[in-house]
Amino acid sequence: MGWQFGNTVGRYGLISILFHWSNAVLFILMLFSGFTMTGYLTGSKIWAWYAYHKMVGVSLLLLATGRLMHRLLGQVVRSPSWRIHYGLYTGIIAMPLSGWILSSSAGYPPKIFGIALPIVSAGRQWLTSSAWYAHFIIAFLMMITIATHIADLLLSYRQGKRLIMRMWLQ
Repeated sequence: MGWQFGNTVGRYGLISILFHWSNAVLFILMLFSGFTMTGYLTGSKIWAWYAYHKMVGVSLLLLATGRLMHRLLGQVVRSPSWRIHYGLYTGIIAMPLSGWILSSSAGYPPKIFGIALPIVSAGRQWLTSSAWYAHFIIAFLMMITIATHIADLLLSYRQGKRLIMRMWLQ
């Protein structure tokens, strides 16, 4: 069986699979790095982690935007857990956006490949605080949604539906 690039009603294509797994790995790394840098690091180490976290966050936003465009323009795979998927799509866009707003409103715009992104609105403490709370809350909601997504797939596999196999390279 050859590789299928586009989606069909019952199976994800190679492009969707690559988008999915790259988003998943990057997002989980971002959750880990975010909680590590805010909970355990101090001094000069923390600034290197912040720079890394922001650069990967912007990359994740670009990747997530590409993934969303691919989904909107391509064949949609039918899924019984579409609500979870909408939650995941919302989170992979909202999380980096809230981080960008947080960082730039605090006066430290994120950079990607050395290029500083536009500042959303510098010097507005209420915006910085709101974005921080949003970023933090979205992180916890995404952890719950990701865990629910994984549990749903494992349950369907146990029931013999094998939905998880639609997202593997075969």
